[in-house]
Amino acid sequence: MTTPARGGHDRRTLDDVSTRRLLLCCLLLVAATVSWRRGVYFEGGLDPVVAAKGVVSVAAFLLALGAARAAPAPHPRGSRTLVLVTTYAAVATLGALVAGDPLPSAVLGVRVVLLASTVHLLLRACPATTVARAMFASMGAVGLLAAASGAGTLAGGRLSGGVVPLAPNELAGLCGLALLLVVWEGVRRPAMWQLALGAVLLGVVWLTGSRTALATVVPSSAVLLVLAPRVPRAVFAGVACAVPVLGYLVLASPLLADFLQSDRGSGIGTLNSRTVAWSAAIDYPRSELQRWLGAGLSVKRIPVSGQYWNEQIFDSSWVSALVQAGLVGLAILLVLAASALVCAVRATPAERGLWAAVVVFCVGRSLLESGLMDATPAFLALVLAAMATEPAGRRSMSNRHAEWPATPSMEASRGGAGSRSM
Repeated sequence: MTTPARGGHDRRTLDDVSTRRLLLCCLLLVAATVSWRRGVYFEGGLDPVVAAKGVVSVAAFLLALGAARAAPAPHPRGSRTLVLVTTYAAVATLGALVAGDPLPSAVLGVRVVLLASTVHLLLRACPATTVARAMFASMGAVGLLAAASGAGTLAGGRLSGGVVPLAPNELAGLCGLALLLVVWEGVRRPAMWQLALGAVLLGVVWLTGSRTALATVVPSSAVLLVLAPRVPRAVFAGVACAVPVLGYLVLASPLLADFLQSDRGSGIGTLNSRTVAWSAAIDYPRSELQRWLGAGLSVKRIPVSGQYWNEQIFDSSWVSALVQAGLVGLAILLVLAASALVCAVRATPAERGLWAAVVVFCVGRSLLESGLMDATPAFLALVLAAMATEPAGRRSMSNRHAEWPATPSMEASRGGAGSRSM
């Protein structure tokens, strides 16, 4: 719905039906990307879970398509991110064809492109920050549901999902992205509910024992605060009080050391096991063509030698890209991540903190966790930030005064003919 704003500007808002449709679509996207079973990877054949996720993905796509078509004035969006994702999937599928097993990779490639297309349609239909609110709120809702239903898993040392069987790192990723949204909203309009919800989300990240998520959510939040156009005094005072507390926890308290060295954090030695898979990935290609094109998106584990285990997952999106899509795919991922970060920093002052924090969080976790270029919530977050900040969208934003309903104080400042423009 388009309504004229005071002062001669156009302000786009969403009616209740559009908001519910957007939330439903985002919930379907999150449901289609989280794990429905733990430790199982699609390797071809008739897989009912993959088929069900495909149905959910198609339903989300149709909802987004309907929203984009119903929009009276669609938001201009660039196609660079969608082209990069499609090219990546095509390269990986071609590599799988060379390797002799193209069908599983083709199925996963179609899923990835379908998810990216759905996000693109949502951004055509709705303002970028509106989509971000719905997407990250949906991730937070699913994460908190999984955490609450999986509280009994704490007896094993790390919090995992219950009703939604999320692994600890997946659960931490969902709650970490939701936490960034809460921090962004708190910087804009501080409220007590944001402090309470943020503490709960941070507590879930801590209880999962995910060192990668904890190590990325803190600098991501710092990036968000640094890039904020204005930090309220209450937020500034809270950050100033938190700095010495964090300094004590890191330097003087055994809390962080216990977290890193205990079973909850899986021990420092897990990095050594990761490097075993990384080393094996360098020697994995069986031909020069496969070195350039990869072996397909369905390759999730790699054989290892000289260890008491025979195979291992990659535990790094960049190593995964090297094996799944070869050197070409690795270059595409690098271009996507770099362009997303550059465009996020160049976004409008009100939004750049959120988008930059999301990119830093996703790319930071991707160094030690896989799934950045797969049907995962991290993939949704990255393509959302990349698509929302492409130059075409920025040029459109520069011609509009605002794309989210104004606060009462902003409305009051526009009330008189001689009032100052915000």
